Amino acid sequence: MIKSAKYIKSYYQIEDLPTPDKPVVFLLGRSNVGKSSFINYISNQHHLARTSSVPGKTIALNYYLLDNNYYLVDAPGYGYAKHSKLTLQKWDNFLTKYFNRITVNLVLHLMDSKVGPTDKDIIANNFIKEFVQNVVFIMTKADKINQSEMSATFKRTKDVFSDAILNENLFFISTKSNKNKDKVIKKIYEYL
Repeated sequence: MIKSAKYIKSYYQIEDLPTPDKPVVFLLGRSNVGKSSFINYISNQHHLARTSSVPGKTIALNYYLLDNNYYLVDAPGYGYAKHSKLTLQKWDNFLTKYFNRITVNLVLHLMDSKVGPTDKDIIANNFIKEFVQNVVFIMTKADKINQSEMSATFKRTKDVFSDAILNENLFFISTKSNKNKDKVIKKIYEYL
């Protein structure tokens, strides 16, 4: 269980990033996949990260300090249609610079349980794996699907990403029921 969590700062420029003094866990996911809800869920704080009904609202790298042990870095959501190609290219460049400068211990790649991996999730995963090898898949909104749908999503995700350790690095979560929270936290600490 996470005992302490606090928001540090939102960074809009690479030059403003702090020199990391703790491990970094990077949060990746489509706009509206529930990244802010995940931060609140994992930290046991209802209002640590602001949730929005407007997809794509996060436009910075938001740093949170968890357990005074590691930074959880919330990246801008990808795949939101209203973002221009120029804006998306700028974020690609921004994230490339980020990964070339910052050592990231683990990426938590969030995907919607009901939707499963999309083409944009696959592109994002291919991009991220150029820089970070440790990826854990978090399937959000698991309370909205039944067991057979969950099995189908698991199989499709495994087929799409075919990572040898995917079985141990894929978790279905529900922020409403705290499903698998302890397992996710334990997995994070394994990579730190």
